[in-house]
Amino acid sequence: MRLFSRRYLLAATAAIVAAYAVLAPYLGSLISSPLPRIDGARVLAIVVVGFDAPEYGTVKALLEAQGALVVTASFTIDEVVGERGAVKPDISLSEVDLDGYDALFMPGGYYIRANIREDPRREVLYELVRRADAEGKLIGAICRAPAVLGDAGIAAGRRATGYDLDELEALGAIATDAAVVEDGNLLTGSGPAAAGEFAERLVRRLAE
Repeated sequence: MRLFSRRYLLAATAAIVAAYAVLAPYLGSLISSPLPRIDGARVLAIVVVGFDAPEYGTVKALLEAQGALVVTASFTIDEVVGERGAVKPDISLSEVDLDGYDALFMPGGYYIRANIREDPRREVLYELVRRADAEGKLIGAICRAPAVLGDAGIAAGRRATGYDLDELEALGAIATDAAVVEDGNLLTGSGPAAAGEFAERLVRRLAE
């Protein structure tokens, strides 16, 4: 089987983001009330190998359409290949200054949890998540990413949804079978089908 080239994956991800940016203004009719502007909001999107590119693209495009600045970070600034796309990060996780961000967002991907746990740099990511939580920053995670919050130690005793509810329960979370779940500063989504609603809720929380 011929594998897609990295150039193709980058182009595919860019196309997803661009398409959503064009369609976003017309989605208001599908939403119960108009989305607020969030001009000046800064969101750190964390991606790792195996991330779900359509989830990332959907959320990033809506945030940007509503006025937010989205900065993408990973363990390095080398191209990150995910499921159905790829992206080149703007900054490495070790360079992140949390004071410059209002929220963190992490897309899912079936293998991201395992890939992070096997990465010797994983504590950089976990510590960033723990600090953001301690400071009360909004943290959004969808699909398999809520389990990563559990690995970082911030999901126990809190309501959350995600790709695998049993996995979340094993991490001490109160697993909830819903598309999107809010618990304090944590916002979690169940998977790709919930990406639109998850992105909308993220925008509304940033506008508060």
